Amino acid sequence: MGTANRTSVGVDSLLGCDIVDLEGRRIGELHDIVLDIASGRITHVFIAMNEPRYSDQRVMVPWNAFRVENDARRLRINTRADSSERGRPMPRGSAPSRATAND
Repeated sequence: MGTANRTSVGVDSLLGCDIVDLEGRRIGELHDIVLDIASGRITHVFIAMNEPRYSDQRVMVPWNAFRVENDARRLRINTRADSSERGRPMPRGSAPSRATAND
């Protein structure tokens, strides 16, 4: 079976993939994924932004703000780059607890 009909991918396929804004500009890459343990669904992702001011932080964005494209090699966020920078910054190395991710 070809990859055109693929409806699931492994996490390794997504980590590090490019994230582009609505205008197709690369704004960063997927750094980490937050799962809801009870449902098994992705709730949020962490973006490693291209902006130097975010070098020590990752921006947490809800998963439903993305569309998977290019056979899971790229994610498109449904906003412009300047809006995605308003996501929730998190220090590098810190992962939210289950309660924090659901805020």
